[in-house]
Formats: sequence, structure tokens, C-alpha cells
Amino acid sequence: MLLVPVTGRGTFTRAKKILLNGVPGYPGPAPNERLGVVDTLIFADQVCDATEGEDHCGAKLLVDILNNKEIRVECFSVEGDTYHSSFTMDRLQFARMVTYNTFVPLSRTNEGSDVNGMNEHLRTTRVGTKVLLNKAPGIVIGRGTRGSSGREALSLSADMFEMDPKCLVETTGEQGLPMALFITLAIPVLNASVMKSVAGYLGRMESGDNKRCFHERDEEAAAYLKELILRKDFTMIDSDIEALRG
Repeated sequence: MLLVPVTGRGTFTRAKKILLNGVPGYPGPAPNERLGVVDTLIFADQVCDATEGEDHCGAKLLVDILNNKEIRVECFSVEGDTYHSSFTMDRLQFARMVTYNTFVPLSRTNEGSDVNGMNEHLRTTRVGTKVLLNKAPGIVIGRGTRGSSGREALSLSADMFEMDPKCLVETTGEQGLPMALFITLAIPVLNASVMKSVAGYLGRMESGDNKRCFHERDEEAAAYLKELILRKDFTMIDSDIEALRG
């Protein structure tokens, strides 16, 4: 969700349609147009609106926004007028990313491993749990829209201003996923059961040729989160701990 600057105050009443680099956005929900700005919802899998010679899509648009590239705006008002403007990320007043169906993979274990119960330690993740989304502070806002046996799906939210653009990767054509996100979370080890689950998970993550194990980016994310924790920039408040124990 972006608050897109379009024109001056009092110029038009409502936006009927808005395009960002040719990618259709969805105006709303708050009618801020009289202030010259438009609340605009952009989906990662949105395709370009028949703009010839361009290959823009929602995923590429979001990557460009995070990289502070200039974004072209074309807004059509209910009065029948068309307005043109542009913006960069550092000029926006509001930019928030919400993921609707972010899967937590069961594991990257070796072939044939017994993975039953390996994600028991993820049960400590709940609504309000703090996370890093593309290295920006965020929270879990609920379950994802879909899920399957052994695969948990979460819905997350975070401001985009602190996100690392290198963490957002367009993956158009790869298994139908428009982009890859970077999620990091801390697991509170509250009891022996959680400890056993974590130990079992780590024990299966063997390194070696032709074996699935921790990726280099996984280790970078863990190191970054550890740094924030040691600086006390990423903490769990007492009420969080008590709720998890309950």
C-alpha cells in the first residue's frame, strides 16, 4: 500500500484508475484524493496494462520502488481528467508491504530424512510476533490464505522504508511465484520441547555437495538478526514471553 502523490490539493475528488510505470494499481480505501494523493494498492503478480515495449509487472515495480527509482504515475479521475506525476521512494509519506501467503518451508533437509515434527519450534510464532521482512522490522498479522500439511503460511506486514532492496528478488516464471522475500524470525526457546525441535532441525541441516542445507543468505540473515539482538534493537517484551508461555 502506497500513498502516491499525484497533484495539488483540491484538484479532483476521486481517482477512477491509477497506473505506476504502466502497472495498474487499485485506488482506495481512504478518499484522500482531495489532498492530491491517492492510496494505491499494488499486487506483486499484477501485469502491465498493455504498455507497448515495456515488461513491467507488479514484482518489478516493487523492486524499482525499493531501489528508489523514479516511478511514473498516470491517474484518471472520476471527472474524466488525466494527471501525470512521478515519485521516488524517499518522497513517499507511507509505504507498507503486506504478505498474504508467505510459506515457512518445512526444511531444506537431505533427501529421505524424517521430517515429522521438525517445525514444532515454529509454534511459538503467533499474531504479533516480531519478524524482519526484507531486513525491515515487521510483525506476523495472522495465518496465510493457504497452507498444506507440513507447510505453515503466514501473513506479515512491515514498512518498506527500512527494507533492503537486495532482499526483494523478482522471480517471474519460477513456479508461478512473482517474487522472493527475505524473512527472519527469532525462536524463543521456552522449554525442553522447543529445544528438542530446534536441535532436531539443525541436526538435519548437513552441509556437503549435492545436499540441501543452509544457504549463504540464510547465514547472512541470521548474523544480521543476531547483531540487532545484541544491540537490543530487536527484543521480545515481557508480555510477549508470558503470552507464549500460556
